[in-house]
Amino acid sequence: MALQVSIIGPTNIGEMATFTGKSSEFLLGRAELVGRILAELGCDLFTNAGEGMLFGVAQAYLASGGTSWTVILSEDADPWPNYH
Repeated sequence: MALQVSIIGPTNIGEMATFTGKSSEFLLGRAELVGRILAELGCDLFTNAGEGMLFGVAQAYLASGGTSWTVILSEDADPWPNYH
């Protein structure tokens, strides 16, 4: 059985760039690196639906030969609540 890895966010690269002081390009590069590594290791990838880091990881995962990507959606397909 493959290692199963779940990534849940962040989805807004612009906000994350502002928060961390890193450029959007830097953050997307890191997302792509994670996706490539997960594919190379033969991991199963699980993400919630979204853009930003999630999409960057998933794109790189698939482009690097990843074969098991599952998108987790809420039952009514509304955005996930953001309770903290």
